[in-house]
Amino acid sequence: LFCSHPDNVCVYRIIAKYLPQVIIALDNVLVPQAPDITCHENSINLWGRTAPDIGLMYNARATVLVPGSRGDFCSNGKVIIPKGHSEVIIVIAADTDYDASEGNAATNYSFKWKDPTQVVIQTVFEASKKTYSNLKGAHIKDYSNLFSRFTLTLPDPNGSANISTEALFTNYTQHGDPYVESILFDYARYLFISSSRPGGLPPNLQGLWAEQYSPAWSADYHANINIQMAHWTVDQTGLGDQTGPLWNFVADTWMPRGSETAYLLYNSTKGWTTHNQMNTFGYTA
Repeated sequence: LFCSHPDNVCVYRIIAKYLPQVIIALDNVLVPQAPDITCHENSINLWGRTAPDIGLMYNARATVLVPGSRGDFCSNGKVIIPKGHSEVIIVIAADTDYDASEGNAATNYSFKWKDPTQVVIQTVFEASKKTYSNLKGAHIKDYSNLFSRFTLTLPDPNGSANISTEALFTNYTQHGDPYVESILFDYARYLFISSSRPGGLPPNLQGLWAEQYSPAWSADYHANINIQMAHWTVDQTGLGDQTGPLWNFVADTWMPRGSETAYLLYNSTKGWTTHNQMNTFGYTA
């Protein structure tokens, strides 16, 4: 499994000598409005709106590839691959109509662009024409070019490289372990690279890959220290050109609504302000 920035898709590969039946489906369990789900030619499409009136439109699409087979395995909105195959590849893309550049007075702070369906369909279509090896190779090259800009090498006096990661963190004490600290350093860079890419939003409290449906503090942005912490070592470790999402976020979401906040709270017409907590819709009060 990997999620590729160059192709803007996540790719799952299931491989075995003899696979059991494989069922692929899409759903949204986070909002009460049931999404519209269709399946055609081994592609499942999910479309919905987060709320009936002002909610965002969202779309996700999964195309299922079964090497050596040309059958259409769609059934009741799912792709059902019968047992006996040796490989299944799933290419997934998703998007919403959210657009930070539409969060100003001229657009009535809508933060909306257009239905993302056609963009998602085209994204999956283009990626699905490529081989698994090409998709994976492009992903590794893209990530490696960023990660390899800086290397931290610490000693391993305890032989920790031969101990499982779970045991390392369970037994970690106030005396420290250079090997564990090197792992955490690399992990922090991985999180930033994965969460701060051109055209996207800056890293939020839990980062792009938060595992919870409802993370603490709504996974928003805190100007008191957290958003700074996510960027503390970026310039020093060769990732300064990946900070564009932060500056765009300031210009697109903080400044337009922050000017209104400055006027309403402080009767100021000469600047903008933000307070401790912000979100992606210009909340600055």
